[in-house]
Amino acid sequence: VTNSGVIGQIIHAGPTTSKVLLTIDSRSAVDSLFQGSRLSGVVVGTGEKQCKIKFVPNTAEIKVGDRVLSSGLGGVFPKGLVIGTVSQIVRKKQGLFQEITLTPSSDLSNLEEVLVFLS
Repeated sequence: VTNSGVIGQIIHAGPTTSKVLLTIDSRSAVDSLFQGSRLSGVVVGTGEKQCKIKFVPNTAEIKVGDRVLSSGLGGVFPKGLVIGTVSQIVRKKQGLFQEITLTPSSDLSNLEEVLVFLS
């Protein structure tokens, strides 16, 4: 975690270094909620500079600019850490869920210091 928000999860810890699975990695999934509405979803990495939010119903009122936080579910991140901001929404006429793109809150290409939570 940085002062801007969640960057990922440690997947291997050594004596002097650690490997982190970044939130943008396609193997990453974080239980989340929208700050204003408290609706839940799952933030998944795309392997690029942004993430997607899955399982948000087409009927949900989500807006570009909405902040997305960790939900505290899953036992990885405490509730309320900033993950990112909604940057794009596609409501499909068919299907149950919206396609939501999320811009991570932290600049993952320019990290200097991070805070590690121990479970």
